[in-house]
Amino acid sequence: ETLVLLRKQTPRSDLSIVDLSNVESSAWLPILQAVVQDDNNIMLVVQDDSSSGVMGLANCLRDEPYSSKILCTYIMDEAPAFDPNDQFYANQLKKKLTMNVYKDGKWGTYRHLLLKNSKLVQREHVFTRAFTTGDLSSLKWAEGPLKTDDIVPLEERLVKIHYAAINFKDIMSASGRLSADLTVTGRLQQQTLQGVEFSGQLVTGQTVMGVVRSG
Repeated sequence: ETLVLLRKQTPRSDLSIVDLSNVESSAWLPILQAVVQDDNNIMLVVQDDSSSGVMGLANCLRDEPYSSKILCTYIMDEAPAFDPNDQFYANQLKKKLTMNVYKDGKWGTYRHLLLKNSKLVQREHVFTRAFTTGDLSSLKWAEGPLKTDDIVPLEERLVKIHYAAINFKDIMSASGRLSADLTVTGRLQQQTLQGVEFSGQLVTGQTVMGVVRSG
């Protein structure tokens, strides 16, 4: 997919530059607080700092009343020192993009695009998961890694589940009222907290029921 941007060029408005490159303190904060009082557009600039969170900061500032003034230039490759009058930067700034990113020798921008809706698939192993803690409507089936012919450790048993209950503890964990750390410590197990009560059948045909630490 190719996106083409067409925009009529207009004279560049005055810019107030706030340099956030390699800033280990919050010395830039009073500068930013001062320039938001002006009528000029504000350009947040980061250069030679691969771990900067400047784009997240810019997105947050664009939720403020002065949102239309906030612009961002993130220089992630070797390039001349930022100067809006330098032709290297002037040509890019003419495009009047909110996010200007120089990476891999090219100018670009960043966009947040919605993922396509997931297709439903049939799998042998699935589990329920609250994708948003505290939102019970986000409970969905997710694909698991197990298969009926998997070899498991001797101390474990592979059970074909016939029924799995959703009990009060499951509701408490899905709603966020019960911390996952109180149930299991492993991050992988914390993804499958619901459905700890089960009944089913072993590969031998024996019927079993039980309770597990996580779903």
